[in-house]
Amino acid sequence: MKIVLTGFMGSGKTSVGRELGRRLGYPFIDTDTLIEEREGKPISLIFKEKGEDHFRKIERSVVRQVSLKGDIVIATGGGVIKDRRNVDNLRSRGTIIWLKADPAIILKRVATEGGKRPLLDVEEPLEEIRKLLAEREGLYLQSDISINTDYITTGETAQEIIEMLSLDTQDITVELKERSYKIMIGRRIIQKLGLRLKEFRPSRVAIVSNKTIFPLYGDDVLRSMSDSGIKPEVFLIPDGEEYKDPLWASHLYGELLKARFDRDSMLVAFGGGVVGDITGFVASTYMRGIKYVQVPTTLLAQVDSSVGGKTGVNHPLGKNMIGTFYQPSLVFIDIAALKTLPLREFSAGMAEIIKYGVIADRELFGSLGSDKKEILSGGDSLIYVIRRSCEIKADIVAKDELEGGPRAILNFGHTIGHAIETVTGYKRLLHGEAVAIGMCAAS
Repeated sequence: MKIVLTGFMGSGKTSVGRELGRRLGYPFIDTDTLIEEREGKPISLIFKEKGEDHFRKIERSVVRQVSLKGDIVIATGGGVIKDRRNVDNLRSRGTIIWLKADPAIILKRVATEGGKRPLLDVEEPLEEIRKLLAEREGLYLQSDISINTDYITTGETAQEIIEMLSLDTQDITVELKERSYKIMIGRRIIQKLGLRLKEFRPSRVAIVSNKTIFPLYGDDVLRSMSDSGIKPEVFLIPDGEEYKDPLWASHLYGELLKARFDRDSMLVAFGGGVVGDITGFVASTYMRGIKYVQVPTTLLAQVDSSVGGKTGVNHPLGKNMIGTFYQPSLVFIDIAALKTLPLREFSAGMAEIIKYGVIADRELFGSLGSDKKEILSGGDSLIYVIRRSCEIKADIVAKDELEGGPRAILNFGHTIGHAIETVTGYKRLLHGEAVAIGMCAAS
């Protein structure tokens, strides 16, 4: 992701930016440094020889240039935020963080840095700082996050940013050229979902969930979105495979049309495989395709159905007979949601993880036995098996998105499993249980 540090001079943007880049392995860019390199002289001389208007023009050009980059930390000059064009460019797929500091502390820091600051070359620099801060405060308040840097170190500030953005997640990229997307995996990260959605700049957001999971975690999701300035619609569908059908898809189309959702809108699938499949199908067909994000809350959905872009609804003559290949913009996995998952459903999800071990990774398969206790207790081994499963699927999908060859291996156990589900009317066995039987039969 793109992290943009803004704030007054002396607030710590450059030092924090460097440390943040080091910890995350992201490149670090200071817009003031780029300007000096482009002009071949220090900023104080640019101001003196060509004036502030010329400097701001060059600054806009530099901001536009760095805004096009991907995973990066950007430290901006103190006045960048004064220009709305700069803010719009920086906010595109990025998060703006305001580093705050008291005027007296700013003056002390600037004095120890050495070098001249053109805007503080006045008789009363402290009063000038107070005046400029007052003028810019409304602009700084437009930032996504603010952190007071008065009495914390550079390292502490960088770590606070990492924690606030949940950048300690384990991320995987599904490599599909212009349709590539991230799978983000972490523990108790749901409160950061709103920030992630904001990066896509949707015109409207709708959460699609069910009446089982939303009462448990819906308030956390809504709070996360509210904190990021998002006011979503919420559409709930009944819980169960039998409701993954064209009638409920049509119901969702109707709700979106009544709410006047446009092509820049976004759907968020918050639930298990049924919610994810039907939400993806609706997203792929509503107005010929809108963005959607998968937030899977069952183990099976986290390691399987949320990744890879298969969407669909069932037909009386077969499961998933009506569907599309349509990739999400993001898969956001919070394993904390699994703490309320019934053991039977957890075990059904483990069947898919066993599948990955059998078809692709002997070490993963072995860990399911040796680390069983920690996996069942929700420890780090659980994160490992989820991440490894997602890595395996992401790699296979990247090679064969439309299931024309290698991706067929992911159907191990599914041919017989789907037949069992159909014959039993989706009522006797969970999907993972049917797949487990199918794998045994296929072996």
